[in-house]
Amino acid sequence: MGGYVASACLKYIPHRLAGVALVAPVINYWWRSFHKELSKEAYYKQAVGDQWVLRVAYYAPWLLNWWVNQSWLPSPTVIQGNTFLPNHLDAQFRDRDIASGFSIR
Repeated sequence: MGGYVASACLKYIPHRLAGVALVAPVINYWWRSFHKELSKEAYYKQAVGDQWVLRVAYYAPWLLNWWVNQSWLPSPTVIQGNTFLPNHLDAQFRDRDIASGFSIR
């Protein structure tokens, strides 16, 4: 489901839904029409490094490239290669790519 559709469904027919999943590379947790409680809950379920990178991307996008390339700052789990992937096939592909020398950096 698209973000606007999911938000509308949650707003108008929540009793008819078992849940909603937004599958995207990055979700805008500061999206105004999204429920603040749900957005806050999902944001804080992430790793601390991911939270910090999203804060930098939102509040200071010109610093993002510098931030990600600093080894002493928290880096996103995608770059570290330890992102939680609920689909075991995705995790296998990621592990295979890392083992073969593929790097995001």
